[in-house]
Amino acid sequence: MKHIHPVACLFFLLGFSIVAIPQETKSTQTLTLQQAVARALENYPALHIQRYEIEQALGQKTTAGLLPNPVLSYYKEDLDLSGQKGGEEIFSTGLPLNFLWNRWPQVNAANAQVEAENLSLANVQRLVKFEAQKAFVECYYAAQSYEAWQQAAAVFQQAATAGKIRLTDGDISGYEQQRIALEQQRYQKAAGEAQLELINSRRRLSFLLDPTQSEMQFEPAEVKSDFRNNNFQDNAIGQSESRTSPAPVNLEKLLAHALQNRPDLQAARATSRSRQAALSAAKWQRLPQASVSAGYKKQVDDFKGAVVQVNLGF
Repeated sequence: MKHIHPVACLFFLLGFSIVAIPQETKSTQTLTLQQAVARALENYPALHIQRYEIEQALGQKTTAGLLPNPVLSYYKEDLDLSGQKGGEEIFSTGLPLNFLWNRWPQVNAANAQVEAENLSLANVQRLVKFEAQKAFVECYYAAQSYEAWQQAAAVFQQAATAGKIRLTDGDISGYEQQRIALEQQRYQKAAGEAQLELINSRRRLSFLLDPTQSEMQFEPAEVKSDFRNNNFQDNAIGQSESRTSPAPVNLEKLLAHALQNRPDLQAARATSRSRQAALSAAKWQRLPQASVSAGYKKQVDDFKGAVVQVNLGF
């Protein structure tokens, strides 16, 4: 038989395998990049925890803004001395005065805390969105890589099988058959590593989208169209309106923009303002307790009139 070069044989088998090798049946349930991000923002536990912190901060804000309730009191004396009657009646209402200097710093502290928690939520959402996008893209391309390595490994598997037959027929040498077998092992190893990376990437994405699910129940859809969407394109600082001639990047402007607009730094500054406001409110609470009451007093001897009482703590 005519001697056939092994490289030409491999090209023939590669073209045949692309047509002959059956493709894996993919799940009909697919998930786009935007849907993956939406699921992560809906199910990730850290976001639920942060929303609970916001609810608590709003509750503290409502409590801090409440005005004190007045206190109504009634006092009566009914005295008797050898048939002589004596006594008095007092109707009064009182109000603590500390709210005059305690309420506004407490409200300011509560407002600052609500702002800090909202900015913290925005920062967590940003991180979860980034991690979901990253995990989705890694999972999609890991599947593409595994499929390509799997096809290549199948080609070399067929080549190795054919090589044994051709070695028996004398069409190729033992050295050439060993080279084909070595390439087969290398591609099988690469396919196994690609499969492991695919499994790990699917687990990472599944945890981000729904931590209660151990395995993904869908397949990532095409991602190229998603990245052409303007929602996933960053606007450069100081960029020119013309796309053909962008303005040069100014590192100082980039740094200033990052320090001003990064959600994590905004949340940190808001938290600092909240703690400073809480410290100011605590200082005002060190003032002594004070209250005032006013009412009407009537005695049995018909003396009657208004009464005022002021209480100051020490």
